[in-house]
Amino acid sequence: MLFSFSKIRIIVNGTSIYQLDKDKPLVIGGIKNNSTLVLTDGFHYTRTLQIVHQHRYILYLTVLCVIDDDRLLAGGIVTFVLFLAGLTSGIIFILLLSFLPTLYLLYAYYINKKSFIQVRKILSP
Repeated sequence: MLFSFSKIRIIVNGTSIYQLDKDKPLVIGGIKNNSTLVLTDGFHYTRTLQIVHQHRYILYLTVLCVIDDDRLLAGGIVTFVLFLAGLTSGIIFILLLSFLPTLYLLYAYYINKKSFIQVRKILSP
């Protein structure tokens, strides 16, 4: 869900930039051995991924986000339930607990920028 709001781009060897569309494979040709890949959305950058060809010339990668759709939905539900429980009971501590999922999302987005977007190698599509 967060990927639908941001435009992910792939930078190859610091020179070529490719736009990554949601749920569409991207074929990048002409990548030499020991090339580097970096993914960015303009604010977050992944760690540099070194491409080393062994026996195959096709490399399958998947792009992940620390805050996936399930985690975002669960955080919203927990926030809503704890806020309603604190509001109806009048206990301030429960109201303060309702902000923990929001604080986690803010921490993952602003503080933990290096691991917000992740690239993983997969064996086959």
